[in-house]
Order: sequence, then structure tokens, then C-alpha cells
Amino acid sequence: MKYNIGMNNPMVSVILLTYQQEKTIGQTIESILAQKTQYSFEIIIGEDCSKDNTRQICQKYVKNHPQIVKLLPSAPNKGLMVNYFDSFKSAKGKYIMVCAGDDYWPNENKIERQVDFLE
Repeated sequence: MKYNIGMNNPMVSVILLTYQQEKTIGQTIESILAQKTQYSFEIIIGEDCSKDNTRQICQKYVKNHPQIVKLLPSAPNKGLMVNYFDSFKSAKGKYIMVCAGDDYWPNENKIERQVDFLE
């Protein structure tokens, strides 16, 4: 199974914080979408009012994967901690995972392995 869609009751919420990361955000989101897992998951993107094209790139993923990718509303730059807490409050999953906008998950079984262990 490539991924299990479940925005209403996801097992995992992946919080993705990003600011000024247009060069890396696509690879980051793709690495999360590539997860092979039986568990439903959502991606919550806290894009913090970037001046580059980061938000536009994120919006394309929301358009192509609306059941999985959620982009928090645009607001004046709020800083890392407020952005993190706003993203965390939007999470619906039993478990929370965090990935930075300039990072990626090279292991397509990351969600599966970690949730299996926790369960």
C-alpha cells in the first residue's frame, strides 16, 4: 500500500514547519508522501509567511493531495515556536512526527516502523 488516506482520524500527524525553503520543500513533502504504511497520516504544513515561493509550492501539494496535505492559513510571520504550536493544535493523529522543511525521510518505512514500535 502506498499510503492510507485518513484526514478525519489519522493515526499519525506529520508536522512540517517551513520558512524560506523553496529549494527543499518539494523533496521534503515527496519523501513523506512516499511512505509505505498501513497507517493513515496527515501532513500539516506550517508555512511561516516566506518571501520566496515556498507557500506556492506547498499549495500545489494541497491541490494534488487534499486528503493528506493541510496548509495552515497564511498569517504575518509568527516565528518558530508560535508556528509549531499552531501546527500542533491542528494535529488530529494519535502520534505526532516532525519534519523540517529542509529535511527529508530517505526511508519509505519510517512511519510504519515507528508506529509499529509504539503500538
